[in-house]
Amino acid sequence: MKLELLVPLTFVGSAALLVAYALRLHAQTRRRALEIIREALEQGRPLDRATVEAIAGGYRAPTADLRRGAILLAIAAATALLSRAVDEEASRFVMGLAAFPGLVGATYIGFHFGRARSTTGAGEDDD
Repeated sequence: MKLELLVPLTFVGSAALLVAYALRLHAQTRRRALEIIREALEQGRPLDRATVEAIAGGYRAPTADLRRGAILLAIAAATALLSRAVDEEASRFVMGLAAFPGLVGATYIGFHFGRARSTTGAGEDDD
């Protein structure tokens, strides 16, 4: 295998492994939270909506979209810098890869600044 192809393939493979690992950790966390809720219900303890949301991870920080967007833009910038380390043909391929996290990051940042701001506690129901 040519060295020119090894660099982009290694990058793509490591990025895929990182995403798979993050998804696995998230699934394990959700599974543990659901087990806690199930055990509480089996023991007859009452659970209100706020408690279930707190255990299951229903809370989302107001700056979550901004953080995700900044991280994805940083990944895109790092990928774009990586494209300078390879030859011309592979560089175009790596720059194309950099466009994906860059555009998704820009969208997240757009969601952060475009979302309606509410001081009354958006998403809270009086059930």
